[in-house]
Amino acid sequence: MYRTSLPPHAGMLFVFDADQPVAFWMKNTLIALDMLFVGADGTVRTVYRNVAPAPLTVHDEDIPRESGHAKYVIELASGEADADGIVPGTKLTIPRPP
Repeated sequence: MYRTSLPPHAGMLFVFDADQPVAFWMKNTLIALDMLFVGADGTVRTVYRNVAPAPLTVHDEDIPRESGHAKYVIELASGEADADGIVPGTKLTIPRPP
């Protein structure tokens, strides 16, 4: 939240307890993002490209949500998924924490 840029090949990884329905929104996000919804086996299920930031003045109930079934969600700078060739079906290696 509140970032004005992301360097190439950098982003945020969200880890959930299990594969489950999840929804993300762009509240207080100032740059467009790519969102990858990834299964527990590392397979990319859905790629939302160039998800636009929501103006800070928009009411919470009016901010669109991107949703899917995932164990992981990865947020990258807009265009990064295409630049890295990430599409549904791409297999990612997500390291497990120690």
